[in-house]
Amino acid sequence: MALWIEQRRWVAGAPNRRARRRPSTRLCLGLNLPTWGSIGLVLDVLDTQVGLTPIAAEAHAVPALRTHVSAVAARIGRTGLRLMRCHVRHVPGFAPPTQTTSATGLAEHELPLALFRAGAEALEALRGSAGAAADTA
Repeated sequence: MALWIEQRRWVAGAPNRRARRRPSTRLCLGLNLPTWGSIGLVLDVLDTQVGLTPIAAEAHAVPALRTHVSAVAARIGRTGLRLMRCHVRHVPGFAPPTQTTSATGLAEHELPLALFRAGAEALEALRGSAGAAADTA
């Protein structure tokens, strides 16, 4: 598993005015699941609302990820957080960056604990779903 940080910078003239005023940091997790291949999760959180973008390198994983969004939302909901947005993307050749963020790098960003909780719950839901899919195959 790989973990890295993305800085989201908004360009002047962007359509979402609130977003332009509030640049944010997103937590990114990458893993390789036997049945789905390379998967990435991009998470951002505001208060108790979570935005999630699962990324699949393999096209066959996209429908499977979409099927399991409700399981991910339920796992995130157990922590008191709410999945507000989930957009599954297919990015051929996706792989986590070779330079991941160190523990000291994470501390510099002062990411909210809720972001890590949401990431752990999303990973666990997908790991369990991928394992169940492998058992039935």
